[in-house]
Amino acid sequence: MTMPLRGRRTLDVDGQTFHWTISRLGDVGYGSTVVRVELAALAGGLLTLRFASLPGKPVGIRPNDVRVVVRHALASGWDPEDPRSTPVVDTQAAPEG
Repeated sequence: MTMPLRGRRTLDVDGQTFHWTISRLGDVGYGSTVVRVELAALAGGLLTLRFASLPGKPVGIRPNDVRVVVRHALASGWDPEDPRSTPVVDTQAAPEG
């Protein structure tokens, strides 16, 4: 699955380039802001990050917040080149980095 160009941001993590986007609506019922991350070079595995927030009030998410969680996902076995690798990472708040 490839992300749309609109709203897509580029992020370098340890020599790899990723695209990431923030869901405009998020999962309102779950009180979270959703970020999706994939490799820029090819459509492979899609990483979904859910940052806890108050319903209807999204969290401010900085590129470094995404970088920290991507590094953690890679260390935990996420293979961004494998389209079957689609983990979901729940965070309590924007991580420290």
